[in-house]
Amino acid sequence: MAAHGKRKRETVSRPRIIADDVDHDGMVVNGWTLLFHEAIIGQLKNLADASARARKANPKNFRSNTNIKLLAALAKLMLQAIPADPGRPEHRLGNTLGAKYRHWFRAKFFCRFRLFFRYDSQARIIVYVWVNDAHSLRQRGGKNDPYEVFRRMLASGNPPNQWAELVKRSGALPRELLSSMTDRED
Repeated sequence: MAAHGKRKRETVSRPRIIADDVDHDGMVVNGWTLLFHEAIIGQLKNLADASARARKANPKNFRSNTNIKLLAALAKLMLQAIPADPGRPEHRLGNTLGAKYRHWFRAKFFCRFRLFFRYDSQARIIVYVWVNDAHSLRQRGGKNDPYEVFRRMLASGNPPNQWAELVKRSGALPRELLSSMTDRED
């Protein structure tokens, strides 16, 4: 709490990425090449569009919008925190998805959100695959629980569970999405 009983406002800063760090094969952060599966690219596009609408609708107070906060948190996770050490113990899933999916990782944020990814420490590649949304918030045992939704996605083959196929079906983050995630004009 800040002075006079007022709560200190939490802000999420957006990472600053140098344009030279982006090429056709992906972005390199902390020596890790970042790749993005089509599932998360679609989600990020929707979130960036919603964030742009929020900025336009309320230019003075847009920072309080949930979509703005969510996009900023994802940017910080994907472009700073995870590339700093993708193998951190708190990212491990264990048997949450079942034994055959133990090689998947997730980052928890805002209590009910999960960002799923895989990495290869020898190739120095991180592939971001999927993040749950407001329709699949964490609810243990629920059919729309993010772990259950992601398990069904893996079982259907999209995203692929095999590393080589996952990398093949993933690519660089489109520049317009990178711009919306790293935009500092707030």
